[in-house]
Amino acid sequence: MVSTSAAGRRRLEAAEQEIRLGAGGIDRLMERIGEAALLVDLSTRAVLKANSLFLKRSGYGPEDIEALDLLRLHDLKDLERILQAASQPRAERSVVPSASCCGKDGSLCTVDVGVEPLGGSAGAVALLTYGEQSGGAPQAGPPQRGRERPVLCDFTRKLAAVRDRESLGRALVEAAAGLMASDRAFLLGQGGGAGGAEVLASCGIPAGALEVARRWLADLLGVGLLSAERPRVVADIDREEGLRGGRDELAAAGVRAFVVLPLEDEARVLGAWVLAYRDARAAGECDLELGRVFAAHLSGALAGVQALERTRREKSHHEVLTRIISWLRGPFDLEGILQSLTGELCRTLGADRCLVLASGESDAEPGATLRVEAEHCRAGETPLRALGAIRFSSTALGQAVLYSKEPLAVEDLKVRPDLTEDHEELVQRLDLRGLVMAKIISRQEFIGLVAVATSGRPRPWSAEEIALVQAVADHVAVTLATGRLARASQERAQQIERERREWERTFDAIPEMISIHDGYGRLLRANLAMQVRLGGDPRAFVGRECGEILEAVMGRSGDCPHEAATRGRRPIACEVEGERGAFALTAIPCFDAAGKCLYIIHVCKEITEEKTIREQLLQTEKMAAVGKLVSGVAHELNNPLAGVIGFAEILLDRPGDARLKKSLTRIREEAERASRIVRNLLTFARKHKPESVMVSVNAVLEKTLELRAYDLRVNKIKVVADLAPSLPMTLADPNQLLQVFMNIITNAEQAMREARGRGTLKLSTSSADGNIRIAVQDEGPGIQPGNLKKVFDPFFTTKPVGRGTGLGLSICHGIIKEVGGTISVSSSVGQGTVFTVELPVVSGPERRAEARPPSDIKAPPSRILVVDDEITIRELMHDALEDRGHTVEVVDSGLAALEALREKTYDLIVSDLKMPEMDGQELFARLTADSPHLLPRLIFTSGDTMSAETRSFLDRAGRPYLLKPFKMQDMVELADKILLAASRPDEGPTPIPDPGDNRPAA
Repeated sequence: MVSTSAAGRRRLEAAEQEIRLGAGGIDRLMERIGEAALLVDLSTRAVLKANSLFLKRSGYGPEDIEALDLLRLHDLKDLERILQAASQPRAERSVVPSASCCGKDGSLCTVDVGVEPLGGSAGAVALLTYGEQSGGAPQAGPPQRGRERPVLCDFTRKLAAVRDRESLGRALVEAAAGLMASDRAFLLGQGGGAGGAEVLASCGIPAGALEVARRWLADLLGVGLLSAERPRVVADIDREEGLRGGRDELAAAGVRAFVVLPLEDEARVLGAWVLAYRDARAAGECDLELGRVFAAHLSGALAGVQALERTRREKSHHEVLTRIISWLRGPFDLEGILQSLTGELCRTLGADRCLVLASGESDAEPGATLRVEAEHCRAGETPLRALGAIRFSSTALGQAVLYSKEPLAVEDLKVRPDLTEDHEELVQRLDLRGLVMAKIISRQEFIGLVAVATSGRPRPWSAEEIALVQAVADHVAVTLATGRLARASQERAQQIERERREWERTFDAIPEMISIHDGYGRLLRANLAMQVRLGGDPRAFVGRECGEILEAVMGRSGDCPHEAATRGRRPIACEVEGERGAFALTAIPCFDAAGKCLYIIHVCKEITEEKTIREQLLQTEKMAAVGKLVSGVAHELNNPLAGVIGFAEILLDRPGDARLKKSLTRIREEAERASRIVRNLLTFARKHKPESVMVSVNAVLEKTLELRAYDLRVNKIKVVADLAPSLPMTLADPNQLLQVFMNIITNAEQAMREARGRGTLKLSTSSADGNIRIAVQDEGPGIQPGNLKKVFDPFFTTKPVGRGTGLGLSICHGIIKEVGGTISVSSSVGQGTVFTVELPVVSGPERRAEARPPSDIKAPPSRILVVDDEITIRELMHDALEDRGHTVEVVDSGLAALEALREKTYDLIVSDLKMPEMDGQELFARLTADSPHLLPRLIFTSGDTMSAETRSFLDRAGRPYLLKPFKMQDMVELADKILLAASRPDEGPTPIPDPGDNRPAA
């Protein structure tokens, strides 16, 4: 705003550039203008700066100006004119003539306001300057009576043009200043509920003082103490009892006296016209009479304005309801509809927040808790949605709403502590004042609320506004009910979709091939395993019969149990052999309640490997049975073989004919050969726990050839062995190496026998570069080039069904790889095959051989007890030990041994392990418990050839032992060793000799 003077305008133009130099430039500009000036923010209507001339004229201090609202300086109409002038193009500096301006003390003056937009393209900041009115200053003091008639006529003319509260307020203030010598006035209307009142227009009175006067007058209106015949005159507020609680606020606002003129229409009080004065004064009868005349005209204008506002409200309310109904009839979007509805209602009623609150669907009692379904609030207000569930029905506010037929309308919650006691913290935090709550009822059940509230200020509610909130609540009832049905339907659909996906994931996760067919066997769908088997896209097979599906899976059409399952109305399973392997197929029919076949589930599982393993397990069981049989036979053979070898050795030690000794030697050698055969059979048949020891590869090969000697000989297979004599030992499991060589030699033997009926098997060993190389070459038909890469694959075999499992060479490959070696094959069709095994030379602990005592050192004659159930063994040991000068007694069981030990003392006990009545293990336990001093004098013998149970016992017992058949020289020397150790206890225990060759073959 600029001064109306040319000098002021020139000063502004000269300082225009300086204003952009910063805060200092703005301050200098405002001081150089020479008129009262303000710098204002047009977007917020807040005063940013004021020059010293403005402060002097207005009475405001620098601390009062900061963030001062322009509405405090101008009435609304003038303010609109100023803001409209500020929005004009900058080239035209606008002037708002004859604008009213209010000082800090409430005094009014009329000025010309100049507007200069400064900041931003839209004029966000403007400079306002206040100059004297071009027509001269207004006259102060009470009006002259001679001017009453023209002023009244002018007032009447203005009232005729009144269409809103703002223009009505402006007219009454002008009349108050022109005739009643009052520069401050307000208009009060009947409303806000029973006995309530609301301020329709005001000027010059601060909000606090205005609220005090409003409450006081609302009480007077409520009890009917105001009427046209009885205006209210308050000459001094100190003498008015009704204003006692607000005197300080009124005095601070510069209000000492009131004149209250009631406004009536057909004997109905519409409100009151209130004039305020700075000084205590009593209005005269002439003033009151003149006020009554003005009030009569004002009453008609107020009735018209109220009727017009009521019509506008009704129209606005009708438009709101029309829009809501159109939203409900459009595409259903519960959240969007409720959000639009709350925003529309909040704007229509001028409220600070509007909410739709829904009752918790899982609550046992309707309305026990409420949750925010939709919310609209003004900027800066705290949303309620973050609070979650709100307790309601058990609270005082909830009881007041639920047990009332009408909506709950509260003008000011601060004066209703009975309602807010359960939500006091929430009400204070949000500063809730005015409140309307309307119930949402669906099918006679409470399902929620529509709530409209104001913050920081009371709010009288008209009957039309309350009715609008209830009408909205009735429409929301339909919306929420529909929303609940839609939500339930959506949740059900989502649940069905989740279950479908879960079923599909489960269906596809099953490793077996599963397909679903209709009653005629046609494919409906397949799981992932079946899809992969069919090539990844089952759509090409949908609708095809199960026979075609089986052909695609198995390589040929097998016998499908589909028809049998349908006919028998029960699951049918079978095994089908196809070109691609063996398969287990199960058909499971599914029927409805009427007995109609809905579909049939086919479960197909490839069992080729399983079947092969099953056959392998059967073979293993056979081998285990053979092992048990051989073990039993060996035990029975070892005892007589021990007798044959032992007696032959005794006879050989005695003088005799050379020809006889030659025969005895042959008998002993053949018996030892039979013993080795039995031991090798047990080695091959028995399960061994893998253990790595230093082993001679040549020895393992020789033992393998010894085991296969008979078969090789009868099948006309000549063996040529070229075994390096200086081959180093290596760390390995001899039993596993035996299995590897056995498999390779057996395969070579079968290949030559089937191809030629004879052949030559060549074996060679050598060492180089830290490796041991073993080559096995046959003269068989060779291996086809396409099969060379597969020979070590599990279950690969070229032999007919029943002749091979395809596991032998794959096991050999695993064993050699485990010890860090390699196995390879080379072959030429028609020229034979060569298997080559390379083992790394690895050092390990070697068994330290014990020094054997010289044969000429004998133990002194001793008493020896021999315990064995075989009479041959008893006689053999009796004779052999007696020849060494010992006294020998023999018994046939552990019980007999205990009886003998009770009667006599023995220097040595030689006991068999396997005996009837009481075996060697039980005898050892009895001696441990009753005679532990005899344990160092105990030797065991056994024909069990070291079964797992026997080895475990001997490891625990820690006593020396001999395996049958043993050499009598070993027996005699071991006995001497124990007896010598027992006769010299002061020298410490004598080491127990290692049985050496009598241990089971590794």
